Formats: sequence, structure tokens, C-alpha cells
Amino acid sequence: MAAIDLTTLAAVKAWCKVATSNDDALLSSLITSASQYIETYCDREFVSQSFTEVRNGKGTRAMSVAHYPITAVESVMIGSLIIPPAPVVGSPNWPGAGYVFNDTSIKLHGYMFWAGIANVQLEYTAGYTTIPADLAQCCNELVGLRYRQRDHIGLSGAVGVDGQHIVYDDAALSPAQAVLLAQYKKQVPV
Repeated sequence: MAAIDLTTLAAVKAWCKVATSNDDALLSSLITSASQYIETYCDREFVSQSFTEVRNGKGTRAMSVAHYPITAVESVMIGSLIIPPAPVVGSPNWPGAGYVFNDTSIKLHGYMFWAGIANVQLEYTAGYTTIPADLAQCCNELVGLRYRQRDHIGLSGAVGVDGQHIVYDDAALSPAQAVLLAQYKKQVPV
């Protein structure tokens, strides 16, 4: 399983009703390919990983990040000043100065991302530790489609044994998959 894979070989085999291991290498390759396609289509990465961003400060108290959802912040540095985490609500030091974060941004209390060129460094972890079920299923469907299409690559149709015309759908995504992936497309301006 590649680091970016949005589903598992077992899930794809169950979806495609594949009982043997004859095509495991092919299916694994298709999983990685479909996962990469989804990440490119959505313009973001989904699997949890660490990121470091060097950004321009704009004189604001909040800064959106390029990758989300944020699950942890390792450090926030402005110039040579290291910003501590803000005290937890209800702790003896609350309210106090420091940073807090939500899914898409880091906010400062008592500090500011002062204006400057490449003066802000953010180190954080973002992405899903467990891929959302609908996203994993979309990947299963893409893999299944590519797996079944391998026997008629480049064909738009065929004539069956009994004279019936068979039309192959060569769309990259079904309308339902496009709607699903639209909700995962990168929306945060950086």
C-alpha cells in the first residue's frame, strides 16, 4: 500500500468481487493511480502527514494553511520568535497569549503575524488518519472502473454476439463521483 492510497486492496477486491490474488499487483497499482487522480482532481492531499510552510506575514491574527484538516501544530515561528500554544480553556493561565487552530487555520491570541516576506514558519500535521468512507468508496469505484475497462481501452462501443450494440462510458468520473469530490476540492485561499 502506497502512502497516498485512499483505500485498501481488500476493499477494492470486495467491491470488484475479485476472489483470487492473480490481479493483486495490478489492483494495487490501480489503487495508487486512482488515489493520485483524486488528489490531483481535488488539489489536495488526504492522508495525514507533516507539513512545513514558510509564509509572508500580513499583519493579521489568523492564517489559513495549505493543507487540511489540521490535526496538530508542532510550531509557529514569526521571525525568530517562537509562539507557544495558547493555554487550554479552564486552565489557570487561561485566557493567555499563544496560538490555537481549527481545521483550516492557525489563530494567534496576544500576537500577530506581522507583515514581512517569508517571516512566518508553520509546522503542522494535517490530513485524515482514517480516510472518510465516501472518499474511500469513490476510490474503490474508480479502481473498479479502470479494472473493468482494461479489456476495451480505446473502444467507444462494440457489437455483441446477438447483434446488440454495446456502448462503453469512457468518462473519467461519473456525475455522482464528481459531485462527491467537489466537496473535497481545495477551497481555502492560501
